[in-house]
This record gives sequence, structure tokens and C-alpha cells, in this order.
Amino acid sequence: MHTKTTPLKSFKQDFTTCENDSSSTVEFFAIRKNMTVMFFQNGVCKRWEDLHPQLFTIMANAYQKDAGAKQYLESWNLDYNRQVELFTYFGWGTLDHQPDILNGVLQPCENFRHGEDCPSVRFDTKQFTINRHPLNKRDLEIIDVAASGLSNLVAAEKLGIAISTYNSQKADLFKKTGTDNIVSLVMAAAKEKLIAS
Repeated sequence: MHTKTTPLKSFKQDFTTCENDSSSTVEFFAIRKNMTVMFFQNGVCKRWEDLHPQLFTIMANAYQKDAGAKQYLESWNLDYNRQVELFTYFGWGTLDHQPDILNGVLQPCENFRHGEDCPSVRFDTKQFTINRHPLNKRDLEIIDVAASGLSNLVAAEKLGIAISTYNSQKADLFKKTGTDNIVSLVMAAAKEKLIAS
């Protein structure tokens, strides 16, 4: 009995970071369960340990320039390679199909947050935004309580402020982000990958 087979065609994943085959173009992404970093390079998914020394140097130099990140991560008493990996994890953890190092040039940090009290809030190079408007730590706290569906009274209590202060800060945040209510704020924050998980 003869069996007919069809030859398999090669499949190439279409990632934005793969358009340029330069080895100095990568996209990092976070593995949340163990707070590690993987990356795409030339269409191939690789582990942090496989990062070329030149690319590691780019990340290490950025880490050295960020006093807030260094102060925080050095307190964890980890080896230097792991500190740089965590700096990368917290700064560029979103898989958004945009290169994080493009032709050897490190791109700005992403809105990625590991959790509600994400260490990257302390980093000098990290700036969280909605609609390109920078947010501060209190803005992120308001977004977090809003996303959890708490009433205004409970949200204010959780933040340790009066309800009038909470409402005032919330109104300022609406104006800053171009939103007009809690629903549109949470939707904008989710779109910008700011909802902590």
C-alpha cells in the first residue's frame, strides 16, 4: 500500500523584531512565574543566558546609569548578572512585538508592571504613561484601586486618604490622562498594559 505525503513548508514567525536580521535587534519579555527574561532575536526565542555579551553590555550600562534601580536591586544581594536581568525584566517585560534593542540602541522602558507595588516605580529610567502623559506613584495606586472595583469610600480608606482627597486626585488623573470616568480610565490603563496582575 502506498501512502501519499505532502512535504511540509517551512514556517517563519512574523515578529516585528525579525524584520531586521541584525543580531543587535532583540525584544525582551518577562516570564512572571520566576521573574526571568527571555527574548526574540532573528525570529528565534532565546533564554537570558544566551544574550550576546554586546547586548548584555547595553543592558548593564543602562542599569549602571539608573541609581534608583541599582539601589533597589543591589539590596536583594544577587549576583550582578541577575541584577541586570531583573532590571531588564521590570523595564522591558512586555511582549509587544516592538524591539527593545533596535540596531544596538536601547529603546525606552515599557509600561510593564509585575504587580501593584512593582519595584520599577523606583527606577529613574522608568516612566509609566497613559496617552503619553506621565503618571506618578499615586496615579498608579488610584488606577489599581479603580481596577479592583472598590467603591470610592473603600478606595479612599485603602489609600489612607479622605474621600474628598481621593475624588480630587481621581479628577486630576482623569484630566491628565484624557479620560472622564473610572471605566474609561481603567480601559486606558489596560490598553497601556498598566493594570497590575
